[in-house]
Amino acid sequence: MKTAGSLKDTAVYKNKTYGFCSIYCKDEFKKSPEKYAQK
Repeated sequence: MKTAGSLKDTAVYKNKTYGFCSIYCKDEFKKSPEKYAQK
């Protein structure tokens, strides 16, 4: 998902930082990061 302007939150997975537009998106990512992380 592309984000506009600024990021609301970030998470680190396998030494990469991912940015999120909301806490909800971050929580969904944390449930199953391999589903969303680029390979």
